[in-house]
Amino acid sequence: MPIMGPLVVMDGLTGDFMKAKLRPGNIYTSNGVVDFIQPLVEHYNKNFPKTTPFIRGDSGFAVTALYELCEKESVYYVIRLNWNANLQRIADEIHPSKTPTDITKAEYFYEATDY
Repeated sequence: MPIMGPLVVMDGLTGDFMKAKLRPGNIYTSNGVVDFIQPLVEHYNKNFPKTTPFIRGDSGFAVTALYELCEKESVYYVIRLNWNANLQRIADEIHPSKTPTDITKAEYFYEATDY
């Protein structure tokens, strides 16, 4: 039996299950993601016009077609990008490394830039 991997959408505020699709585990995350998400976005834009949907995805969702859908439908989105040398250079310019103030605690920095 083939390994199956799901696409899943959860409500970020309530944790409620919204939609899932089971697919072969050897399919890359982004395959079919726009066709999967677009009906949800259209539903919320039509039925709840005073709200703005927000999509958060891992690096598997970092595809131009999803960005274009979000821009077209006025959806906020945050998609993680995989590490690469160009992003590391930009990060180093924005927030140069320094010795942590307390090595027993994690430090997180959030910055915005065009890429």
